[in-house]
Amino acid sequence: MSESWEISGEYMEACSCEFLCPCITKNATTPATHDFCRVAMTFAISDGHFGDTPLAGVT
Repeated sequence: MSESWEISGEYMEACSCEFLCPCITKNATTPATHDFCRVAMTFAISDGHFGDTPLAGVT
């Protein structure tokens, strides 16, 4: 059985595409602007858990 989990917080990304990463917005069905995608993502979790493990404050 899988662990229960829940998170809330902020997400930010930057990629090499010209406008909005098509990999995210089109579920990877649209090619990247330059036939490749270089991406950086960050998550700041303000509240949440994975099973019994608290995740609040994890970045």
